[in-house]
Amino acid sequence: MTADEIIAYLDLSPLPIEGGFFRVSYLSDECIPASALPRRYQGDRRAGNAIFFLETAEQFSAMHTLATDENYYFHYGDAIEMLLLHPDGRGELKYLGCDFAQGEMPQICVPYGVCHGSRPRAGGAFGFSLVGTSMAPGYAENDVMFPERKALHSAYPEWGRYIDALTRSHAVNTA
Repeated sequence: MTADEIIAYLDLSPLPIEGGFFRVSYLSDECIPASALPRRYQGDRRAGNAIFFLETAEQFSAMHTLATDENYYFHYGDAIEMLLLHPDGRGELKYLGCDFAQGEMPQICVPYGVCHGSRPRAGGAFGFSLVGTSMAPGYAENDVMFPERKALHSAYPEWGRYIDALTRSHAVNTA
């Protein structure tokens, strides 16, 4: 199947600012009150959620941070190259996929507060990657922040070429 066929079959929609195509596949009926959550949350949250997410070279996942751990699950297509920039100044590349000999893992958790972005691994046969993500507590619009490219370059200069590839000029801090 092509990326366009999967987008149609799964009824995926463009994801503004971040990039890629998505559809919510699970949204908990239960809510967690703000009083029971850590202070980084502003308001009540669903107990959990999950999405389908498709990326292409043009529609990659731009660098962002979240208030909740985000679990990624590989489904189909090319492996995903993920850049993780930790608050302590460390950076690392991880690969989401099923070629264990190439260091890929079928599931990766990105801890909250870690700035991350991803794209299909170069040289793949498909030209796209289909993954799933889940979060608990669930995602809310005010839990995401898109750091500016210049700030990321300043904090993580050794990761500059990846930062350039995984940021957009129109992405702004929405937190």
